Amino acid sequence: MNHISIWQESDLIQADYCRQHNLDVKKFSRLKNKMLTKHENTSQFIQLKKEIPVKVEQQITIKINNRHIIELQHDFSPELLSKVLDVLESRL
Repeated sequence: MNHISIWQESDLIQADYCRQHNLDVKKFSRLKNKMLTKHENTSQFIQLKKEIPVKVEQQITIKINNRHIIELQHDFSPELLSKVLDVLESRL
């Protein structure tokens, strides 16, 4: 079991866990974010083909983790949507 898993199962805040185990808080945070991002990318995102032509007759609403909402109108840009989703994917 690694430190990230042990910390997640503990009742400690990240800074306290790091102090108790003589870990650098910034390095721990970077590692945690890297691991969580890697895990999320493999379990939550579905790769879409960008070449698929899309025609929207009505408004489409996309909700992501109840934190982000994207509303598409009939004249939306698939290229812009792809860029927005790439940015969101890299930050979630």
